[in-house]
Amino acid sequence: MNVFDALHRFKRITGLTYEQIAKATGWSPSAPRGGVSFHKVKAHYEGRNKPNFEDGLSYVRVFGPEFLNVITAPIGIGGAHKVMPLEGCIFIATLGVVERVTDVGHQFSQFTADGRIDHIENPVIPVLISDLCTDIMPVAIGARTGTLQ
Repeated sequence: MNVFDALHRFKRITGLTYEQIAKATGWSPSAPRGGVSFHKVKAHYEGRNKPNFEDGLSYVRVFGPEFLNVITAPIGIGGAHKVMPLEGCIFIATLGVVERVTDVGHQFSQFTADGRIDHIENPVIPVLISDLCTDIMPVAIGARTGTLQ
């Protein structure tokens, strides 16, 4: 089932009109929602244009997991539900710290590529270390206490 068909199926299941869908989601000609413009939604809804995969994801962001369940039901998949947002997730935050440490390591390798740290590179090192500690501390505290700051 494509998103176009799912949108019509969603309409049939919920009994909502295009106007009700637009009102419920806050769509208007001047306010795109979830990356999809009002006019694009109307074109999809009226069958004048077929949504692509990215549009489908935008619809799921706007309509929620129920819409995803409508799309996937014909292939026997369902039960989609909202999950913890990635912001505030200790695992995602840890990946951010790893990326930051990697960046600083790369900068240090550039500084020492010539076998020495010169007068231009030397004052940058304390700033790099201080900034890195500032980035790491909230994640370390969050990991210890179970919360992110």
